[in-house]
Amino acid sequence: MPEPLQFFKYRGPEADGGRDTAEGRRSFPMCMTDNVVSTVQIFKKGVHNRLHVHLAEDGYWFVLGGRVTFYGEGDKVIAELGKHEGLLMPAGNHYWFEGVSDEPLEILRVNYRVRPGARHGVNEGEREPAEARA
Repeated sequence: MPEPLQFFKYRGPEADGGRDTAEGRRSFPMCMTDNVVSTVQIFKKGVHNRLHVHLAEDGYWFVLGGRVTFYGEGDKVIAELGKHEGLLMPAGNHYWFEGVSDEPLEILRVNYRVRPGARHGVNEGEREPAEARA
């Protein structure tokens, strides 16, 4: 039997139902199954996450408002995106991003599990050295 349908609505960055994940960051859950998770994340200008990697999930990012810069290892710019632009981040790519406009960044995240493993991202400071994983 298939999982039940899920309906959701994003009501904007000031709506109830979001949770503060760090200073200047909010997250609004949209939907989740065993293989897919979706949130809308809000980042104030200059607020960013840390370099990390998703080992088991591809990630899809779509800008709803504001602007974002995505960076890879060594702070190399991967993409600069504005409203209604997006990026597909296959599993195994290291990245971090930050809101770069005066308007808060509103970005839709959809992650899809492509192989068995932990759903969450692995921050670089928490990751085992490559030789330990071999």
